[in-house]
Amino acid sequence: MAGGIYIKNGPITLEQKYEEFKKEINVFLEANLPAFSAEGQRLLGEAMSYGVTSGGKRIRGVLALAVCELLGGDMDAVLPIAGSIEYIHAYSLIHDDLPCMDDDDFRRGKPSCHKVYGEGIAVLAGDALLNHAFEMLLNSAVRLSRGYRFVEAAAYVAGAAGAGGMAGGQAVDLCADIRDETRLAYLHRLKTGKLFNAAILAPAICLGANGEDYEALLEYSNRIGLAFQIKDDIQDTAGEGKIDGERNYVSLIGARRASQRLYENCRKAVGSLSKFTWKADFLRDITGFISES
Repeated sequence: MAGGIYIKNGPITLEQKYEEFKKEINVFLEANLPAFSAEGQRLLGEAMSYGVTSGGKRIRGVLALAVCELLGGDMDAVLPIAGSIEYIHAYSLIHDDLPCMDDDDFRRGKPSCHKVYGEGIAVLAGDALLNHAFEMLLNSAVRLSRGYRFVEAAAYVAGAAGAGGMAGGQAVDLCADIRDETRLAYLHRLKTGKLFNAAILAPAICLGANGEDYEALLEYSNRIGLAFQIKDDIQDTAGEGKIDGERNYVSLIGARRASQRLYENCRKAVGSLSKFTWKADFLRDITGFISES
């Protein structure tokens, strides 16, 4: 991760810039979690907090803030979008770990939400986080007087999380027979890629990006989302010896070809940013971070 990114306070490294954005998102997420006093609600609130604050790269939220900076937008407008996507991602992980889904007892080295709070509360915590994401978005639209663009951006996030996006991809993962790369790419375009689309395009919508900028960011988001999933498959297989049937790039096409696909998507992601010149250096460096980490 060589080189630096220039901001108003001078050149900083990718790591420093990433941590700056990540810290801002974490502060926002914790500040906007609900708190309750009644026993059942209090437990629900604790489970929601556990799911949100149990670590993670916050890459989707970081990408949202990076796009905001790229387009010269207002961070106050985009932080609720970044936060909502991270709440939605947290809900998806809580549900993914349930016995009826991927059946994982641990998440990032800690017990899964359902192992700490029970399956019923874990289901409700995921449900509540999803609804909380949109409650926060709609309240922000009113509070910030952002008008139709903010609402349009919120609608885009909703679509990315729903049956035509992440939830639909999870259904394909549960039910479909994935035996070729085209179907695998479709699965991950929904299950992983749509939230990456939302992280990059919802801020662009909110900030009124022109058509040329939007198309460039659409291509970038498509490529970076798939690259992230391929890299995750490579790391899972190498780190844990995990072969997830045909639903893993390494198990389906082999480690060498999976690495080629990762490189191709990262190269095309970087290429899609050419019109932004130096202003997109941070997004380019994030792409390199995904390919190399």
